Amino acid sequence: AWKKINFSGGEPFLPERGRHLGEIIKYCKKELRLSSVTVVSNGSLIRENWFQKYGEYVDIMAISCDSFNEDTNKVIGRGQGNKNHVEQLLKIRDWCTKYSILFKINTVVNTYNQDEDMTWEINTLAPIRWKVFQCLLLEGENAGPDALRNAERFYVSEEIFNEFLDRHKDVKSLVPESNTKMQNSYLILDEY
Repeated sequence: AWKKINFSGGEPFLPERGRHLGEIIKYCKKELRLSSVTVVSNGSLIRENWFQKYGEYVDIMAISCDSFNEDTNKVIGRGQGNKNHVEQLLKIRDWCTKYSILFKINTVVNTYNQDEDMTWEINTLAPIRWKVFQCLLLEGENAGPDALRNAERFYVSEEIFNEFLDRHKDVKSLVPESNTKMQNSYLILDEY
C-alpha cells in the first residue's frame, strides 16, 4: 500500500538544526518503510551537509515561497534578512538534483502577493511542481474570535485567486489548490 508523510511546521529544520527532522525521516524510510517522505520548509536553514547525511531518506523537498520580493516577504512574515531568497532556492534545487530528491515550490496567494508575476522566477527554478494555494481561513484556527492566529487580512477571493492562476497559466509545473479543493483533502496531525 502507498503510504506517505509530510513534515512541515513552523519550520521543521529548527530543532537541532535539522538533525531531529533527519532522524525522524530516516526512521520513516528505514523502519516504517513509507513510500514517500516530504519535507516542507522555508529553506532558510537548509545546508548541503544535511542532504549528505539525510538526503537518501527524502523523496520530495517542498520550499514555501510566497514572494520573490523581499519587502513583501517581510510584511507576510517570511523575511530572510540579508539572504537572497532566489539564490538560496537555486542552491536547494541543485542539492535536490544532486541527491535525487524531487524539488517542489509551494506558494500561498494572499493580499500581499496577489498582483505579482512569478513566471520568470518559477521557470528559472524549474520545480517538478509549483503548488499554488488560496489562503484558507479555518474558524477557530486562523479566523474568528477564538482563533490562535488571525489570517483574515491575508485572505483573497476566488476571483483574485483565479486572476493569479490566469497570470501564470504558461507555467507548466503549476498545480492550483483552491479552498474548495483543499478543505477536505488534508489531515493535519500534531505531536499528540
